[in-house]
Amino acid sequence: RQGEMYLDFELTRARDFIRTSLTEKISKAAIEHNVKLNDDFKSRYVNTAGTNIVANQGARKTLEFAFLCSLVALIKQWSSSHDRILVPGTLAPLVVDAPFSQVDEDNQRIIGEMLLDASDQLIFLLINDQWANLEQLIGTRKGAEYLLIKNMVFGQHDRPEKRENFNGKSYWCARYGAEYNHT
Repeated sequence: RQGEMYLDFELTRARDFIRTSLTEKISKAAIEHNVKLNDDFKSRYVNTAGTNIVANQGARKTLEFAFLCSLVALIKQWSSSHDRILVPGTLAPLVVDAPFSQVDEDNQRIIGEMLLDASDQLIFLLINDQWANLEQLIGTRKGAEYLLIKNMVFGQHDRPEKRENFNGKSYWCARYGAEYNHT
């Protein structure tokens, strides 16, 4: 029974922490809605009366990343406590794939700042036009940059060619007719 009480207490603390963190992060965003976190940890936008709001794709993405960053902050808090809830080494690099697709420029900056504050090591998978907005935020904190090229067995057919600029050179983003699929 004591174990259940302890878990209920920790779940309540976690919900409260994430609710507070979500509210704080969304208040910094270019979003006019309030945020609500259910007891099952599902977040959504609401108006002042508490009625659900159907948000655009960019606002939904911002909420997803605000939740993720709040969760990382909670894990950091737990890992620094002395109650041994998490074992040493629990925190890992945060890997984010295309965080800025379907997000306007204001929220790209806000999401970028949230992610940079959330983790000591970030790995972004981006295309160049998304990188341009993030590069200004990162400044001298960038460790390394790599170009990934998709190699596909099938032919190009009607797919458009796309090039990316990387370290002053232009590269094809995809190669067709490869021996096997790989990146």
